[in-house]
Amino acid sequence: MEKTFIPLAVFSLNGYAPGSVVNVNPGANNISITDTDFTKTYYFTATSDCYYRVVVTFKNQYGETGGCCLVNPVYVNLP
Repeated sequence: MEKTFIPLAVFSLNGYAPGSVVNVNPGANNISITDTDFTKTYYFTATSDCYYRVVVTFKNQYGETGGCCLVNPVYVNLP
């Protein structure tokens, strides 16, 4: 029987879940995004109102793209 998995992608922005609106102060590295397996954090600088979302692409055992997940965005507001 072949293994089947259901793709799951999860991220948080400054600790907020997708669908949230986050107010951040202007400045360098004012946004941190933690990825799907919660082992990597990326830092960005938001310079205007915007949104961030994560797209995860999965590969099969042959290295071919096997599917992807689009995660709902987190919206960022700057004062």
